[in-house]
Amino acid sequence: MLTSSLVILSVIPTVIVSLVSILIGKFFFGLAAGGLIVASSIYLNETVPVEHSAAFGFTTNFGVICGIMICLLMGAALPDPVQDPQAAKDDNIWMVISLFPALISGLNLLIWLCFFKLESLKSCMCSDNESGARLNVQKIYKAEDESAYEHIYQELLTNHNEANASKSKPPGFAEVLCNP
Repeated sequence: MLTSSLVILSVIPTVIVSLVSILIGKFFFGLAAGGLIVASSIYLNETVPVEHSAAFGFTTNFGVICGIMICLLMGAALPDPVQDPQAAKDDNIWMVISLFPALISGLNLLIWLCFFKLESLKSCMCSDNESGARLNVQKIYKAEDESAYEHIYQELLTNHNEANASKSKPPGFAEVLCNP
């Protein structure tokens, strides 16, 4: 949701015809793209069973590549400033190209808010949301009966507790930047 908000925020400066505002918008768009790649990879890692992770692992990067290709194809509609400088100044198709990622992100945000309301299995276990974690186990894993789901849940909970028992508190942002 944060990445969709950043993309929508990145479009606001680009509708102002100024190089500085466009650069600010592109900066926010870059933050959103980086956050999207990291967050979606983590979410897929936490929600997709291991045997299907290879099938879903490439989807994030494939989606980014498709988005880049769509933007490049939309850029082909721009007039050539060398051949017709006046048409390049008068044409506002660049605003449509700049707004397109915001429209897609707004649609993405709407879909996440309306349809994908479940937290990931790992976040449910970290926040001790037992009912949410059990519901995620039933959605992610295929089992024959209720006892098999309970066995899977208990095994995942045991693995989660063992992994977190050995971890110490991670360093803070300032500590990572300032300490050698």
